[in-house]
Amino acid sequence: MITTNEMESLIESEKYEEYIPVDYGNMLRQKTGSQTTDVNVDSEKKLPMEKYYAALEDTHLNFRIHCLLLSLLDEDINEHDYREFSIELTDAAPEYLYLAQFQFLIEILDTFRRHENEKSSEVVRHQAHQCIEKVINIDGTSRSLAPFISQGLSMPSMKEYLLSCGSQIIPWLLDMYLRTGTSRSKMMISEILALFGDTAIGEALKKLSGLDTYRLRKMLVLLRMVGDNSCISQIKQYMYHPAIEVRLEAIETLLKFNDADAAISLEKAVYSKNLDEASRAIAITCRYQQLDIIKKLTSRIKTFIISEDDLTLNEKIISGVMRTRHHSVMSGIVKVADVKWSLSPRRLAMTKMVIFESLDRFPEPYRNQLIDMGLRLNNRRIKTLCIEYAQKEITRYVTG
Repeated sequence: MITTNEMESLIESEKYEEYIPVDYGNMLRQKTGSQTTDVNVDSEKKLPMEKYYAALEDTHLNFRIHCLLLSLLDEDINEHDYREFSIELTDAAPEYLYLAQFQFLIEILDTFRRHENEKSSEVVRHQAHQCIEKVINIDGTSRSLAPFISQGLSMPSMKEYLLSCGSQIIPWLLDMYLRTGTSRSKMMISEILALFGDTAIGEALKKLSGLDTYRLRKMLVLLRMVGDNSCISQIKQYMYHPAIEVRLEAIETLLKFNDADAAISLEKAVYSKNLDEASRAIAITCRYQQLDIIKKLTSRIKTFIISEDDLTLNEKIISGVMRTRHHSVMSGIVKVADVKWSLSPRRLAMTKMVIFESLDRFPEPYRNQLIDMGLRLNNRRIKTLCIEYAQKEITRYVTG
């Protein structure tokens, strides 16, 4: 950084030329709009510099100086001065990263990239290339930006800066994604990675092998958010992973990409003897509107003999199917509500309760049919639900 003594010399007019040559001084004056003057300043009338040391060290003043240096780099300056000015800027980059001055850092990177390609001097082009690497500096970037990302503090300029850093930043972003726990930060990282397109997808696919179950699931979720059909072949193997969580995550990711094999594997999971696997598969089936499987789900609802696990699946199926609002499955649900006899009457009543708690999800003909059934049932809670819903409908009709 420019020292206080150098800055004092910069401001004192009679020492100005010692710090900046005349040609560069003229450039600075042109860029700042300042006018040259031949007026001599009496030493007794000089500003007391000690009084302004704090201002000289002020961040804003440094920023203005660095803006001027960046402008000077665009001029036809010699190789030595280009090196000195560029070093001053790159040395200041970590501070601007810490201060979240992302837009200025983008300008610095864009300038050096332009010079790397356009400057006639090979020495200058090489210096510009080195400066790009120094400004990006993955270690420094990770230390400064980790707090922003871990808290999900999203800023458009930060996303632009990370994109400006190029694909070399992707592995670090992927590691951050795997380490972070909040949905907000994960969503932000996925949005940034999506900006890198196929490059980010390729890097994410490379990371799949060797991950533990927890991180493998997270990576599959990420690919579901930023990936495309090009991921299918590499994800398919995980439909046969020994961990249920991974298998279902892979199936859900492939469903996002409309893979036919995923639907076949999902249906097998729906009929799994493992309660956890079947429950999760039912939720995925309804979430992704797999109508062919949904139509078969109502046949899985047990009414005659209902075990504790059967009751859990009954509730999952009814809740999931009702969220889809598919007319084709409503008649099957109504038939369950009309069952009158069971060897597990308490659990049948609990199954029916799930149906009647979702009255508002039924189309009108089925809803009216259910209300009529409910009012005739020997179940106080279900009768109360039906009466309350009927009263609300009457009030809505009257107030219209």
